[in-house]
Amino acid sequence: MSVIRLYLDEDSMNRALLMALRQRDVDVTTVSEVKREGFSDEEQLLWAGQNSRIICTYNIRDFGKLHKQFLAESRLHAGILLMQQDFSIGERLYGLSVLVASITAEDISNRI
Repeated sequence: MSVIRLYLDEDSMNRALLMALRQRDVDVTTVSEVKREGFSDEEQLLWAGQNSRIICTYNIRDFGKLHKQFLAESRLHAGILLMQQDFSIGERLYGLSVLVASITAEDISNRI
């Protein structure tokens, strides 16, 4: 069983959240760190899957549509974590920490 590895998209990149996740030994990278700013949502989702990373985003509508499209076309992705912007950094950190500690990468594969 594999540990969850996160990929923060352009919408969800937040330095305080990134640093706090890393302090908790969560494997996380960002669009900026891998030089993928400006790529389409689909390209980001594909890159995340190719690199065994679950994409984290606030873009609920577009990634929800992408997930349905992938399922309809029998395409695979590593998983999508949809987050709400109105939660504090602490609340997001807590939610992501609980998630990473409680499920495996296989559990979230091809799921939202």
